[in-house]
Amino acid sequence: MIKSITTFATTTCLLLILSGCGGDPRQRQETAALSFSAPQTLNANPQVLSVVPRQNPIAPAPSQDVLHACLFAEPCLVEDLPPLGLQHANLTVSIIMQRVWTSQPWMHKRMEELLRALPHAYLPLFKPLTAIAITDTISHPYYRLANGAIYFPPSFLWRTQAEKTTLVQPADQRLDHIAQLAFNVRWRYLDQNKTDPFAYHGMVYPGNRTLDQVLIPFAAMLAHELAHANDFLPHQAFQLLDPYATFYDAIYFGLNDGLLDLKVSKNLYAKYPIGSRLQQTARHYYDPKASSALQWTAQMIGEYFEYDGASSFYGSYNAEEDLAMLFEEVMMKEFFNLDRYIAFTEPSAGTNATCDDFVVRWGNRNRFAAPRVRERARFVATQLLPKHDFAPLFASINDASRLPNNRSWCDATGAPEATPTLQVEYLEDDNTIGASQLQQFIPHTHNNIPQ
Repeated sequence: MIKSITTFATTTCLLLILSGCGGDPRQRQETAALSFSAPQTLNANPQVLSVVPRQNPIAPAPSQDVLHACLFAEPCLVEDLPPLGLQHANLTVSIIMQRVWTSQPWMHKRMEELLRALPHAYLPLFKPLTAIAITDTISHPYYRLANGAIYFPPSFLWRTQAEKTTLVQPADQRLDHIAQLAFNVRWRYLDQNKTDPFAYHGMVYPGNRTLDQVLIPFAAMLAHELAHANDFLPHQAFQLLDPYATFYDAIYFGLNDGLLDLKVSKNLYAKYPIGSRLQQTARHYYDPKASSALQWTAQMIGEYFEYDGASSFYGSYNAEEDLAMLFEEVMMKEFFNLDRYIAFTEPSAGTNATCDDFVVRWGNRNRFAAPRVRERARFVATQLLPKHDFAPLFASINDASRLPNNRSWCDATGAPEATPTLQVEYLEDDNTIGASQLQQFIPHTHNNIPQ
């Protein structure tokens, strides 16, 4: 998920009482230029910066106070909070943990345990990242373009009931409107024994959790959010960032769109575009303000989706989510041998529906291997993780397999659903919010915190 939180533009608007601060960030370049120090040199075109690449680390590891300020107040300059890859050619868990801010001490410990349990191939994906924030004032994970950081709730981390009882995570209401639509998109991961690795995820599981039970939802979430980070700041562009700009300004203003030409999602769409009709439909499905206009049935959307190139319906929403969903599915198959199931279903009219109440009208298993999806998935995986060999994976899977129609979601996937409310397709909030609204994410003060 992407949070395009342009607090620098909000501040500029308040100070200069300017209008037109919404919309496409690329249309705000002139205003954004007022929010950071002058570049080192200018060429004949005042809108293009000549940036001198830095060969040495810009700054030592930031303190927790600096992390907190950069994560929850105005975005910092690149020189104050540079991407990890700008300072370190090779990342370790210890280096990554220097950029992790948590609202409680036990979260920091659990985060390090999980990072050490991840496949080693994940580590290079952290290079474009500036920081990670973990606090229960956040209801869902997202990548924040304003500062190049990832935010996620500690529901991904807790291991004991004592840890869970310290959390007051807000309800996630992004999915409420979908229950009123004529079709519902379902997804899940299952292992080769048809076991659901997400059965322990979230805040509803009543017992303690092992490291293995927490790892897979954590790994899936990180694959998705790190895909966004690597999309917006590809490894070829680390040394191009202006150290005297904010992260957002350095990308959208300082390089005058040069960096955008390196975006993997932009090149994905140029090489393998998605049908515009599906894009429009996905936007209606995921946007509560537009969902009333959606008249599609599950069978209709499935028939269109089968012959398009996205691996998930949320991937049809926009180029960035298309890339992130493709990469997530490939990573979960490559490193955890998990099959991803997706279906367009007709939901039950009941308010407490289970997976037995959703009738599959079209579905796929391992959608990334479908003929129209395979090359798109291969392109994304090799672009984001170029030093890893994905060839054996793509050679071993011949095609996606169809799920049987007119059967319940449980029957079609061959397993019961332990947490049906968690298994809906992603719905991620990419609304722009300003500095004043960011205050709602500032962490609580907790008492009786387990260490």
